Amino acid sequence: MHDIQGPHKLYLDKLTKTKLSYHVYPFAESIETNQVLRILLQYSLGSPYLLTAILATSATFQFIETRQMIHKDHHLTLNFTALAYFQSNNRDGSTGISSVNKNNWKIHLRGVKDLLLKYSKLAHSNNQQYITDGLALAKTWFFAIESVAELNDPLGGTIKYSTKNISSHVDIIKTNQNVLDCSDSSRLWVETGYFNRGKNQDYHDALYRIGMVTNPNLPISTQFNMFLGFSIDVVKLIDEMTKSLDLLRENKPGQLSGTSIANIFTLISRARNNDIVPKVNKETFVIPKESIGHPEYKEFDKLVLPKSCYTHEIINDNSTTTSKDGSSKETIYYSCTRIKR
Repeated sequence: MHDIQGPHKLYLDKLTKTKLSYHVYPFAESIETNQVLRILLQYSLGSPYLLTAILATSATFQFIETRQMIHKDHHLTLNFTALAYFQSNNRDGSTGISSVNKNNWKIHLRGVKDLLLKYSKLAHSNNQQYITDGLALAKTWFFAIESVAELNDPLGGTIKYSTKNISSHVDIIKTNQNVLDCSDSSRLWVETGYFNRGKNQDYHDALYRIGMVTNPNLPISTQFNMFLGFSIDVVKLIDEMTKSLDLLRENKPGQLSGTSIANIFTLISRARNNDIVPKVNKETFVIPKESIGHPEYKEFDKLVLPKSCYTHEIINDNSTTTSKDGSSKETIYYSCTRIKR
């Protein structure tokens, strides 16, 4: 148990007891039920390094919000403290990242990948299936960052898809769809990205246990990962997109085949048809009042969804809701997918 006092306590309280907590997990139902922070704090009890990282994160968020240099200075102080602790406890360099540039985010991401690969091999060799809360969070967090890197960094992420180009045309990239990439890295990509029960039952059950995927029994088109903010169909789209980008990087100046491009557009269309709330308007993302998922729906078949599935705004209009000044107001609810697009 850590005895946190002074500025450290203020930074911890600010992150865990105010709206700042939504920077860590935007789709938490409430400040009090932020599962990501709960897990991080739980594991920080035995890890001063993790606790220091949490405090540094709070300082970073507060600097971004206020631009006050005191928060930036505190962030730097915490980083040096964490670095000193890290080096003193890893003198053998076993992590593989202790002697490199600490400011390179991709090196840190590669370190996480290597750590997850080692754990995955160990778990498979011991036939270990149960996934802890911390491991489930680590896996989905890794996929979130890795997929962003794959899609946005000119060089891609830390996991590379590599397969033989079998096209007879120099400028067209074609692969054998029946040949699967069975490398350890490819397996890690699948194990961290595919959260559906049919693909990764133990991973799915762990995420559901900590409230990071929607109930599979809900009458909605697909399950959503609340940490990632999208459905399994979007994961499939990201999977295909990243494979295509890796092939383009490896086979310059080649182009994708028409079949590959058509497949991507099919996945885009399928993902766009996903909804969290039934009958949501796909153009405006407004939830109609007749939808069973509308927060104010009153009938017996009402669908109760996590509060984080909605956002709302209050506008002046002819409505049954009247403010104290006598003006009429209406509350319009939106599906949370409106925020993410």
